[in-house]
Amino acid sequence: MKTLRQILLLTLCCFALACGKGGGETNAEPSTSDGNEPAPKSVPAAKGQGLAGSTITIDGEEHTFKSKDGGYKTSAGLKFKVQADRVKVKGADDKELCKIKKKDDGFKLYRDGGEEAVLKGKRRGDGFKLMKKPSDEELGTVEKGGGTLGGEEVTVAGGEVKRGDKTVAKVGAGLPATTAAILAATELSKAERLGIVVYLLEVEK
Repeated sequence: MKTLRQILLLTLCCFALACGKGGGETNAEPSTSDGNEPAPKSVPAAKGQGLAGSTITIDGEEHTFKSKDGGYKTSAGLKFKVQADRVKVKGADDKELCKIKKKDDGFKLYRDGGEEAVLKGKRRGDGFKLMKKPSDEELGTVEKGGGTLGGEEVTVAGGEVKRGDKTVAKVGAGLPATTAAILAATELSKAERLGIVVYLLEVEK
């Protein structure tokens, strides 16, 4: 009987150890096939990053962009607040200079805190048709590689934006040509043109 008792105890001990091992495997965290920690999930790029460190020279004035509060500030003092459906541009004195708001078929530009649009950009292919508001007079079109504004040809090549024979802006290689072509709309202020550039990169994308 003593031998039988020892056998039973040994069997019970083995059963208990087996159960304990199974429970440990159930609670253990899953490991990757190579033994390393799982890679973190990717997250969307934060707003206010696309132009950070870039310099745009417009009408001879340099604007180097720096990320600030989810938007941008330039070396010339302009501030760009990026929101879900708009971009607001302020001067160094915090006065609102303009805002660009998203619309179903493009965007509208508003000046000096006003609520009446002064320009509409209507989607057209891979670019936009620009119209003065409220008259709806057509200013021209901007598209990949350039366009036409005020009856003059707009070209974007080699980091230069030209309207006719005049270079109106210089940009970095990473700026899309359609976006850069907006800088040739000299009927608009520097703040307005740069505001549309930020809008196209951060909101319209």
